[in-house]
Amino acid sequence: MFEDHNLLMATEFAQPAIVAVEIALTAMWKSRGIEPAVVCGHSVGEFAAAVCANVMSVADCMKLVCARSRLI
Repeated sequence: MFEDHNLLMATEFAQPAIVAVEIALTAMWKSRGIEPAVVCGHSVGEFAAAVCANVMSVADCMKLVCARSRLI
């Protein structure tokens, strides 16, 4: 495990974690047969919405989110 439990306080780690949870929640709902008619997001949520809408892959999404969070 990580020694520093405050890693999620850093934007570099928090934003990718937020997007990962959003994508996982979407996958869970889809696995239960619930498909969204419309998706939207704010800030990094826009990336998760793009994955949900099949606009980009999870891998591409996470590359962009990680680059964005490092720049911030």
